[in-house]
Amino acid sequence: MEKLKMLVAIADHGMGEDMARALRNLGLSGGLLLQGEGTAKAQWMETLGLTDTRKDVLFLTAPESRCGSALQTLQDATKSARHFFAFTVSLTSVAGSGAYRALTGGEDEYGTRV
Repeated sequence: MEKLKMLVAIADHGMGEDMARALRNLGLSGGLLLQGEGTAKAQWMETLGLTDTRKDVLFLTAPESRCGSALQTLQDATKSARHFFAFTVSLTSVAGSGAYRALTGGEDEYGTRV
């Protein structure tokens, strides 16, 4: 069974749909798109042009073998974004082993096939 990773991408507000669409075109779906609010406004942020602190945050699970192409696809989809970053983390670091087994089509903690 291939390991799953949690892909997290954060970009300027309004880029979330573009990121999700690009990943769907790659064959990855089922993510969660949230809108976030970043750091409080400060004079130094305004000086740097960082006055809009709203961000779109995308969470998606993906097979480990597809994460490299997913990150590249996200980078290509967000070329017009002023601020963007994405990373992956092993899903076992985010979810417990029982939840991980259920997500990968294994058994739950009671031995019941999911």
